[in-house]
Amino acid sequence: MKNSSKFCLLAIIGMFFCSTSALAQGWPDTCAHLKEWDAYSPSDEVDAQMQYDTLRLYIEKCALSDNTSWQVFGHIDNGNQFRSNDYNRYSQYRGWLISVLYLNKIQPEYFCACMGSIGNTYQQTTQLLAVWNYLRQYHPECWGGAIANKAYSQDSISAIG
Repeated sequence: MKNSSKFCLLAIIGMFFCSTSALAQGWPDTCAHLKEWDAYSPSDEVDAQMQYDTLRLYIEKCALSDNTSWQVFGHIDNGNQFRSNDYNRYSQYRGWLISVLYLNKIQPEYFCACMGSIGNTYQQTTQLLAVWNYLRQYHPECWGGAIANKAYSQDSISAIG
């Protein structure tokens, strides 16, 4: 019995080391597998949590190697929205977004999409408008021009009134 327990333990350790070295060598394949969750529509909180966690891992590991990584932020937003009813999930998600904001400094789309998701974590209009105003003033590449300025003005007036 002792030998079979040792064998099982060694097998588990061996599988762990083999899988981690395969992951280290095969991130492009792993990235493609993780990104498949962006096409998934969660049906309950458990599925939404799985999508949220998987796509966050995708960003952490693949933001720089996949030039379309920025496209998953909206899917992570959705996963966050439906993963629980706890309002703290927005501030937790915002903290994570801030931590990954500069993982990909090559593509402006990544920064803009991440900042858009940061804005979506705020529940009050004035907080969202502050993020939009920052983007409008300091990152015009993230701003949609005259149409976005008109929408921003209308939302600002509504928030004041």
